[in-house]
Amino acid sequence: MSRRTVARRSAGSGFRGTTMLQCRTTVTKASRLPLERRVALWLQWFVLLLLGGLLLLPGCGSGGQARTAPADPGRPPLADEVRLVVSRDFGRQIMTDVTAPVTKDITVMRLLAESVEVETAYGGGFVKAIAGVASTHGSVAETNAEDWFYWVDGLMADVGAADFKLRGGQTVWWDYHAWADAMYLPTAIFALPAPWADGEPLLVTNQADAAVRAWAEDAGVSLGATVPFGRKAPHQAVVVATAAEAEAVPWLMSRLAGHDGGVELVTVASGRLVLQALDGSTGPDASGVCLALPDPDDMDMPLLVLLVTSEEDLGPLLETVTPASVSARLGIALVDGKPVPLPWRAD
Repeated sequence: MSRRTVARRSAGSGFRGTTMLQCRTTVTKASRLPLERRVALWLQWFVLLLLGGLLLLPGCGSGGQARTAPADPGRPPLADEVRLVVSRDFGRQIMTDVTAPVTKDITVMRLLAESVEVETAYGGGFVKAIAGVASTHGSVAETNAEDWFYWVDGLMADVGAADFKLRGGQTVWWDYHAWADAMYLPTAIFALPAPWADGEPLLVTNQADAAVRAWAEDAGVSLGATVPFGRKAPHQAVVVATAAEAEAVPWLMSRLAGHDGGVELVTVASGRLVLQALDGSTGPDASGVCLALPDPDDMDMPLLVLLVTSEEDLGPLLETVTPASVSARLGIALVDGKPVPLPWRAD
């Protein structure tokens, strides 16, 4: 099983997803299961955590030991380094953004603990607080509880941070946010061009592809062949379509609605792209959105999806989506000519 396979299948960030899963020591068998079964297993783990929450034992704080350097969000990490981003509220507040050299047996937990102050529990396998920002599980109503979650190269992890071994060039994103309405957030675009830099994903579009290919090259994504956008769901692909085209394709509408894992970040209806908050409230119309959607048949490689309301909106969206602009982002939208992070919220 590839590290990417282990990295991606968090059985749901909504119920303390990765933080709870840091207590697990193996996910090999679970990772081979269908998406629905993995989510069910994840929920079972969550219930066990709730029942055993009083057994948490405080761990020791640590941090500041790694030879870190400020990261450049505009470029991916080099082959001999890894990048760590720590944020709150889906990247709206950046707490740490550094690179560190790759060392033997470096794990997500070790990178975190050697870069920032960390408080742990369960003998050091459970991240309770980062830089003084602590889990509120058990101290507030579950509807308001906030916790820490992590992704690696755009894929949410379903293995404990102490068990996830990193390799050079990877980006780790820890984010602290409320999880009551965010049950499962398996994919994100924060590490662009990863995970689409390798493998020459197909370009699936009915639009002229020259502009998209130029954008992809600048972003570090090496595209494969161009195939028409239609009713057959592609695998390992960058999908570019108008809202009207998307509405006619059931597989894409299903994934946008979160039926194949994840949550609904944008509603496509009557040629419009309407942003959605995690609590279900409706936001503004967007002229374009860029987000990653899970592929239930190939969870190692989510689809990178760019949707626009009209062909004229594609150029501005491509100009907006860069490795720097999507750093620490689940997705991004263009509203009134300005980038808006996803999930949308009324600030």
